[in-house]
Amino acid sequence: MDTMPHEPHHPDEAPHTPTSAPLTEWALPSGGALFKEAWRRYGERLWVLVGIEAIPYVAFIAALALFSGGGLLAIFGGQKAGIDLGTITAGGIVAGTILILGAVYFFTWTSVAIVRAVAEPEHPDILRAYRQSHNMVFSYLWVSMLAGLAIFGGILLLVVPGMLLALRYSQISFTVALEERRGRDALRQSTIYVKGRMSAVAWRLFYLLGVTVLAHIGISILGSALRHTIGGNPETVLTNLFTIAWSPLIICYSWVLYKHLKHSSAEHHSANPSP
Repeated sequence: MDTMPHEPHHPDEAPHTPTSAPLTEWALPSGGALFKEAWRRYGERLWVLVGIEAIPYVAFIAALALFSGGGLLAIFGGQKAGIDLGTITAGGIVAGTILILGAVYFFTWTSVAIVRAVAEPEHPDILRAYRQSHNMVFSYLWVSMLAGLAIFGGILLLVVPGMLLALRYSQISFTVALEERRGRDALRQSTIYVKGRMSAVAWRLFYLLGVTVLAHIGISILGSALRHTIGGNPETVLTNLFTIAWSPLIICYSWVLYKHLKHSSAEHHSANPSP
């Protein structure tokens, strides 16, 4: 059974790690302890995190409505003006491509902003989180692509190498967003944090997955009960709201795990310097 170190007084204070232990013996808090710490962090800044998470959805829906309305106007107005359908279609394809690229950029920006808001020592702010994150969007996209290609290649060879690479690169969100590392340096630093503790990290990520699945089952049961009571399709609404509300909690949990990995790694290398 995992042993949990004494909880630090400040949420960002380095947890105690026995520096004399070899890498493979570093103890991480249990999944339950990590979740408890993440839940406290989540509760402290709930509305800021949910607000950051909701903004791109609202913006995308508004942009999609504008695109759809503009498309209809272009079709009917263009036909009246004598513009051929091919030209209108080409314009729609260009506009749709811009919409998709804009959505990718905005959702990526949000991913970085929410990590910054979770990690900020105190009093996070939605606008400040976005402002501090805009210059990391392309680095985040590039590192995510590198990791995704490596993991995909590992899965094509055999499933196990792909899973191991996914564990090695599980901390890239934080090495980019918080340490501002780029490219292979971000991948390498994530590997350093996880090295020697892959199984421990895997079990804690599986713990989070299990809790998420159970929560989703609960939401589905609630949606089904409401559908039989009030009719309509409440499952879809509840599922979307659950996604917006739960995603920041996943980031909080991942950040707590990253924090323990980083602090214990720093203590280990400080106590055991390379010759």
